[in-house]
Amino acid sequence: MDIKIACSKYSDFDDKVIYKASELGLPLIGGTALEVWANYFNVPGARKRSNNDLDFISNDLPLINEFQSWVRENIDSSKVQVDVMHVQSHDFSEYIREVNGVLIMAPEYLLWSKLVRSDQSDKDLKDIEWLLTIDQMSDKDISYALENLGVTDEEIELIESLV
Repeated sequence: MDIKIACSKYSDFDDKVIYKASELGLPLIGGTALEVWANYFNVPGARKRSNNDLDFISNDLPLINEFQSWVRENIDSSKVQVDVMHVQSHDFSEYIREVNGVLIMAPEYLLWSKLVRSDQSDKDLKDIEWLLTIDQMSDKDISYALENLGVTDEEIELIESLV
């Protein structure tokens, strides 16, 4: 295994779950993904995880079932909550990145996912503002991702108001 990436560690199971999900092809999303990118790019200001959970995404239901079965057999659910979002609406494979053996969704995808949530909380807005500070995300990358994923004019206006 390569050098581990830095992420919050609420339980002894976090790394085990993250690396198993990556091995199976399930990328990390959510607050932990934000924190991993913050550590990777050495960008301060990402929020700390608000609870002990790990979130992943896939459009492959048999793979999700295999992972969830592994989690039930190997992870104490009272120590860490593991969720996998099953998304069939679009192909997001071009947004999966590998960082030292961990699959994680690209910052552009995470930005989009925060925009399309139905309950854009203050936490989501802070996450969007933080994601926009990552120097490695060019305006071209952001524009392409948002257009490719179907962002609305209203969501574009929200981004512009936060910049």
